[in-house]
Amino acid sequence: MDPAARRVFGGRKRSGALAAAVVLAVVIVTALALGGGGRRHTSTRTDRPVAQLAAPGSLFPVNGLFAAGGLDTADAVAGRADIGSDRSIHFANPAVSISGRLEYLAAFPPYCWNGSCASTNHCSGGCQLVQLSSPLSIDALPDSAWAKAKSANDDASIDWGANTTYAPGTAEVSSSANDRSITIPGGTYYFCDVSFDGSAITLRTTGTAANPVVIYIDSPARPGSGCAPGSGRLAGANSFTLANASGVASNLQIYLYGDPRTCAPSKSGFDPSRYCPDDLSPNSTSMTADVYAPFSSARFGGPMTITGQMDIGYLTANNDLTLRYQGPAPTNAHRVS
Repeated sequence: MDPAARRVFGGRKRSGALAAAVVLAVVIVTALALGGGGRRHTSTRTDRPVAQLAAPGSLFPVNGLFAAGGLDTADAVAGRADIGSDRSIHFANPAVSISGRLEYLAAFPPYCWNGSCASTNHCSGGCQLVQLSSPLSIDALPDSAWAKAKSANDDASIDWGANTTYAPGTAEVSSSANDRSITIPGGTYYFCDVSFDGSAITLRTTGTAANPVVIYIDSPARPGSGCAPGSGRLAGANSFTLANASGVASNLQIYLYGDPRTCAPSKSGFDPSRYCPDDLSPNSTSMTADVYAPFSSARFGGPMTITGQMDIGYLTANNDLTLRYQGPAPTNAHRVS
């Protein structure tokens, strides 16, 4: 990893017998080196608990969903994955059936805010409650990764079609198109903002293990980005879908810079609903990708199935949430440079 990569959030420690399960092979992310590896999905493992804890200090410190600043759900939560947070994990529905771990700090135990389930009775389906002795740690992408993606990328290879504007000077995409499927082949892409105001838009990615689709969404919060105020989003107003043709999460990698100045759980008086920018809005029913956005927030209005790994500053799920962890990626599936 580039020595400029920095550690954010806290250090991670686990006590007891679980400490022996920590894997020392760190899964290192990104993006600009396109070669190598991939993740093989084994359907026979989908009903088994996640076998091992994620490696401490990696870009994906949880084998599934890491909602750094908190997770707020309004309906059933299910699937095979770990869920971790340095803040509150709120369940509104007692139907929580996760084959994996709920990793939390003693100050923020998981609970049901509607009072319909006891604090010790919302973890079923093979779920394990794991109290951490210190906050989870996560590495940040080095500035060199963003700078390289900005200077050398494959943005011009995308055919956006009519009623869509791609402005290379500002690295922004805006669209009023409807009922459109846009193909994004394997490569590295850099934008300050991608926003679809129409309906029924599908970004169909065709990345492979050897040549994944790697999308950087930069932010005006990053010094030197040149991104305009109010940008930094990957969002759609209506039925915006990210469709990974391969079905392998690591073949679609999405990195959002967000705003680390404000979206930081360790800050005094931290309020994720106010301080984490709402940058990610797929507005669809499923997403198969590895998503790194620890300084952004996301809100899912309808039922959502996430296949792969996700780091998010704050996540709100207003309907059913299903998580599917595909298994550890080879160390060469993601790289930072």
